[in-house]
Amino acid sequence: MDQAFFLFSTPTSFDHSFKGHRISIQQVPTNIGEAEHFRHRGPFEHHFYVLGIPVAETDKPWVSRFELDPDDVLALLSLFFGKRIINHGAIFRPPLLSLPSFQNVRPNPYHDLPVFSGAHGKVPIQNPDWRAVAQIEQEVEELAAPACSRPDFIAAARAYADSIRLLPMDRELAYLRLIQALESAGSRQWLHDGEKFAHDTELVKHLTWLDGMSDPQGQEVAGLLRRRLFQVKRGVWIWIRARIDQAFYSEENGALSPEGLERAVSAAYDLRSGYVHGGTRFGDWVDPREGRCQSNEVVPSDFAQICEDKDLRRILTRCPSFVGLERLVRYSLHKEFGTPEANTTQSGIP
Repeated sequence: MDQAFFLFSTPTSFDHSFKGHRISIQQVPTNIGEAEHFRHRGPFEHHFYVLGIPVAETDKPWVSRFELDPDDVLALLSLFFGKRIINHGAIFRPPLLSLPSFQNVRPNPYHDLPVFSGAHGKVPIQNPDWRAVAQIEQEVEELAAPACSRPDFIAAARAYADSIRLLPMDRELAYLRLIQALESAGSRQWLHDGEKFAHDTELVKHLTWLDGMSDPQGQEVAGLLRRRLFQVKRGVWIWIRARIDQAFYSEENGALSPEGLERAVSAAYDLRSGYVHGGTRFGDWVDPREGRCQSNEVVPSDFAQICEDKDLRRILTRCPSFVGLERLVRYSLHKEFGTPEANTTQSGIP
């Protein structure tokens, strides 16, 4: 089977290689081109790998197509391992490996964070070993189907991967992408009125009454009210709530708690709204560098006191930092992976 090859990089050094039914992953030799320069620890560290995907023939002999979208595959890998992955584009081999220029690689001020180096210190933990990709081969297979059965999940994975890629360049946009990941994942769930409007029993009673009217306009009015009154962020919260269990929570100071989780999700949405509709800049407050929520999962209340905007300060005291939101997103999305083992540790890898 013919294959196309794509060069990608990640700040984390991965062990071994992987060869599956649909994809293969192998390491770029350390002495090729400029790749050697980026193997030193620090803000420029990058390790380069080659992704191989099948190429299928078409009814036009001069045209081929990829059986998989390489960006979809790399997004799944980014979400699964919790790592920043950059697609450098198509390359050719054999007999020669043609590498693009790496001169535009920017320094990464967050290179010590787990999303860029080593393994995550909290569940879900996946050690950087390409052999673990075998655990998500089913998801890779679905990407090759004529109609992907879970476009919402793939969209969420791409939003997550985009967020990690953007963080060193644009903190607000990176934060926004994490919220979009949650929106994508929860967009297709079906909810009955009792779940959507559990906070307003009177509303549920009147919707039921409208649905039962002999006048057909009753159902039309009820549908209009449902669409207008249901908040997207409530749907996202319901989706998250069904996927968070006790293993998610940490005992460290400032960590997200079961009692405050819904409030934290709502506050993250408020930040998103302020940015989208009013251009509110909040990057300094969710910055994951040391002293700014690297170990804590929420913005400390005393840190937010120096914010001059009263409304923004109120939101910040409830809102998860980038580190806290990233873990919430990844933990929730990992529940969509097939095997329970993939949700916790890298079992089965010697």
